[in-house]
Amino acid sequence: MVGIEDYQIGEIQKDGTMKITPFYYDVKSRDPTEYEECKNCKLLPVCMGGCPMESIRKNGHPNGPGCDINKYVWKEGLKFYLMRKYSNLFSKESLMKNLGRIPDKNEQVWNFTLSTRE
Repeated sequence: MVGIEDYQIGEIQKDGTMKITPFYYDVKSRDPTEYEECKNCKLLPVCMGGCPMESIRKNGHPNGPGCDINKYVWKEGLKFYLMRKYSNLFSKESLMKNLGRIPDKNEQVWNFTLSTRE
């Protein structure tokens, strides 16, 4: 949250050093193994509790789970990668059991268009 003084992690001094704020230490001391939502999550080793700023938006402080959209993105990305890269090691059924639904090979996974500049 750029420009919001309460969430400033530091201030660059004239000599080039950085003066760290207490908020920096709040964010760096996050321990997602203390969050109920994260304790048993299969994606914990990957996301480590998500984004501190998302936690602030969702919980009002940085020391909570911040995995709103991130959980979905990591999960879908991991399934897609494992299915494509290691199809001989991971069956579609085992991935579905552990991570949820997997798109078919011919299914359009991303549905968006990029605008072009004229």
